[in-house]
Amino acid sequence: MLVSYVILVASRYVNPHFLLQACRKYKSCAGKGFHAHHPRDCLFYLRDWPVESLQKLLNDKKVEFDTEAPEAQVNAARQAAGADQGGEAVGGAAEKEEPKASMAVGQLVLRCRVMLQKETGTERVDEECGDDCKQGHGGLCE
Repeated sequence: MLVSYVILVASRYVNPHFLLQACRKYKSCAGKGFHAHHPRDCLFYLRDWPVESLQKLLNDKKVEFDTEAPEAQVNAARQAAGADQGGEAVGGAAEKEEPKASMAVGQLVLRCRVMLQKETGTERVDEECGDDCKQGHGGLCE
């Protein structure tokens, strides 16, 4: 126990990140502790790219990816749309609730099924995203 305390105390004097003063690149870095500065071409920024640009990058690098929604997602959306229009959902009430879907101009609108962790007060709940999917996005939202 004493050894770990001595190491902790010593690290305050030896490790500048512990003191939150290691980086002096920008004024805003003060107090951040250990962090990184990403160059604009860093993969970290891919999350900000539009879907079309990401797909072009994958195509240029010859990486295979899906642009069509999985058949199970399409079937679940058809089933939910049928239930929304007064039809009876296949499987009865005992089955797990399927994602909501609606009909728009004769086409099925798919809902994103990516699981997200959402905070509800003091708890975290895993739920499907539920946003609309666009054509050619592989059954995912933007």
